[in-house]
Amino acid sequence: MKGGYAAELNKNDYKDYGFFEGALDGFSMNGKLYGLARNTDLMVLYYNEKIFKDHKVKIPTTYDELATAIKAFRKAGITPIAQNGRDCWVLNILYQDLVMKESGDPILIYQALDQKVKFADHKHLLAAAQDLQALINLGIFQDSFVAADYGAARNLFGQEQAAMYYMGAWETGLAADENFSASFRNNVSVVPFPGMVGKGKGQATDLMGWFGGGYAVSASSPVKAEAIKLLNYIMAPENWAKNAWQLGLVIPGQKYDQFMTGQENKLQIQISEIINQSTSFSGTPWNDAATPGFKVDSETLIQEFAAGMKTPQEFLRACDQAAQKALN
Repeated sequence: MKGGYAAELNKNDYKDYGFFEGALDGFSMNGKLYGLARNTDLMVLYYNEKIFKDHKVKIPTTYDELATAIKAFRKAGITPIAQNGRDCWVLNILYQDLVMKESGDPILIYQALDQKVKFADHKHLLAAAQDLQALINLGIFQDSFVAADYGAARNLFGQEQAAMYYMGAWETGLAADENFSASFRNNVSVVPFPGMVGKGKGQATDLMGWFGGGYAVSASSPVKAEAIKLLNYIMAPENWAKNAWQLGLVIPGQKYDQFMTGQENKLQIQISEIINQSTSFSGTPWNDAATPGFKVDSETLIQEFAAGMKTPQEFLRACDQAAQKALN
């Protein structure tokens, strides 16, 4: 948008498209619209009901209960949470999720990106880094998680070798994925990432969520008008929202209640309930909310931190340096 690469769209074309409130904010600038959101993306904690039941572990609703579950599963020789640490962005999002749970403030981390507050000087930004370090030290993820990619982590969970999986709502298809056993499909369930009851200000209903996966049209396209017509056709609610929902692909960024059939899988219903009960939505993940250079820097820093190469304080000072560089 800033560079003039995306074509402006006519906002009036979408007044009847049923986009959720705020869904187009991340695709707008200076009152003009440049793209359309495809999904309602939020991070949740998928879990295996049978593994929890067999080991008599409580499904975590607070940070302390999560720590207790990690210890119990580690003692039983089971990976608590499958994680794709090689991709880095999930670790960035988890840190932001912990910032929200510590502070109860969905915009705090964006203030740090703008250097209105300092990463290294703010108690909640430090507390979240300490939380993440503590969870990693407890063994929250599989061994060598830093080297695991998306598919490896997903398969670890789907093959019932991990009790939980921290991932986005776009994985609603886990409940219907026939690459996994019937046992897994029958036992996969989902809850919000735990809140900080008795520890921080945030609740489980303060969600790490945003409207993403969007489409834009190139401003320099020789067929720009036709491309916009195609975009409008694709994103018409009877096309995208209906099919995305009924095929169990993702949670659309548009209202989909009129497309419910009663044949939805369990995860679709549970995630919809989580959204309906939310008290705040974070917005675009912090690693994607600045410059391309900052994205690379922040994802490198979080991986180094997760691997134990940096202390919380060193990690936060480096984040301040990366944010300052992005501003300049």
